[in-house]
Amino acid sequence: MEQAGSIWSNGRTQTSRVLLRRVMSQWHEQVRPIPQVVHQTWRECGLAPVHAAWRGRCIRMMLNFTWLLWTDANNRQLVEEHFSDLLPLFDAFDVGIKRVDAARYLYLYLFGGIYMDLDVTCLRPLTKLPLTAGKAIFAFQYNVTSLHTNKSSTNPDERRHDQVANAFMAAPPAHPFIAHVISLMVQRSRGLLQRPTPEAHNAGRTIFGTDNGSKSNGGAGKGNSSSRGDGGVVNSDHSGGAAAASGGSSGSAVDTGSKNARISAIDATGPSLLSHALRTWPKGDVQVLPLARVYGSRPYDRSHGGRARCGKGAEEELQACAVAHPESVTTTFWTHSKTWQRHLAS
Repeated sequence: MEQAGSIWSNGRTQTSRVLLRRVMSQWHEQVRPIPQVVHQTWRECGLAPVHAAWRGRCIRMMLNFTWLLWTDANNRQLVEEHFSDLLPLFDAFDVGIKRVDAARYLYLYLFGGIYMDLDVTCLRPLTKLPLTAGKAIFAFQYNVTSLHTNKSSTNPDERRHDQVANAFMAAPPAHPFIAHVISLMVQRSRGLLQRPTPEAHNAGRTIFGTDNGSKSNGGAGKGNSSSRGDGGVVNSDHSGGAAAASGGSSGSAVDTGSKNARISAIDATGPSLLSHALRTWPKGDVQVLPLARVYGSRPYDRSHGGRARCGKGAEEELQACAVAHPESVTTTFWTHSKTWQRHLAS
């Protein structure tokens, strides 16, 4: 991992369950700022030229930030050294994107800062965003203003369960909402372990020091619609079989059946998980920014003739895009999408 030494804590931390419980109890005593650290991840240190160019553009705008590039090997080391009770689940994830998603929540919990996908680039410095101290910051990826799913709406975006993407997130270290996301992630995925350890089982149920399984799932064990992979789930890195997410009620046995093991990435670790976590979070220390501020366009958005809002992301196109969209601080190209693949072929 690039430049990580300055923010790694000395020595080995406590296991994640103890760490999360301790910090949760202390959170109300302080309001921490969001560190000027940007986390990004790729399977290895070598980036595709377009990703390197987009990342370099942001770095040049914010030379005072620390920019970290985590590899797959770094991600596993992070879990092994700082969240060792989650390692069996991390290794058991059936697709790589689930490990990448899990790692980004752990970066934010342990270190704080900003997580940003490599296909997100900067139109202006990130300091132009309202990165309020004490808050966890996210953004809608669709044209919605509410987290609540409205199945009867004529706007298809309002019928979705994955309104908030995890491609851009920011938080102070040890934010309780990020702990809530990790807890829900563990509960939804622990059926991947054929023989779950007590630590892996309890990490999802007692991550705050109390058994919060039913509260954090919002009744997912009763078939809550936000835990399913329907509603027009995008066919991307976060796609997969539309299986019901099994969170279970507090005190339930670990589900080692196929239903829990088949849960798709979008539901297990991705935007559907994050959106559901936000809907079930009772506190006011989170903020979700409008689509235009961060992502600029929806995944598979055809309103620009099937092209990304800022073209193919060449420097001259990004300069023009920044002028044309003064409300946007960043933009994304959703490079995992079929729209992007058609765009490259055009």
